[in-house]
Amino acid sequence: GIVIFPHQATGYRPGHANGFTSLRRVVLTTLAAARAVVATGRALEGVDVTPGPEARLGDQADGFATEIVGLVRSPERVQAMGDQARLRILECHSRAAAQTKLQALLAEIARMRSGPS
Repeated sequence: GIVIFPHQATGYRPGHANGFTSLRRVVLTTLAAARAVVATGRALEGVDVTPGPEARLGDQADGFATEIVGLVRSPERVQAMGDQARLRILECHSRAAAQTKLQALLAEIARMRSGPS
């Protein structure tokens, strides 16, 4: 299926951190569920996806509508986008990915604390 995220319709409130966090969580969950996503750039802020193969971007009404119509006409593309998005989320936003990034950061901090070698 296709999930649409115009930030105005998802409870996003500029300047309100909880609204942004909630929106990002919903977008990440949707992508992880292998759904094709059409969103505004604002809705995709902080989400590591590539507009095009993993999510469709439409910041203006005509572009947004064009992206939706294009996906409705191409179920194969919807499936491919969903699959690609899920892989990306697992690669960049999973617990394992976070642990890998944290371990690299801690190793870098340890190297910095030990001084030049």
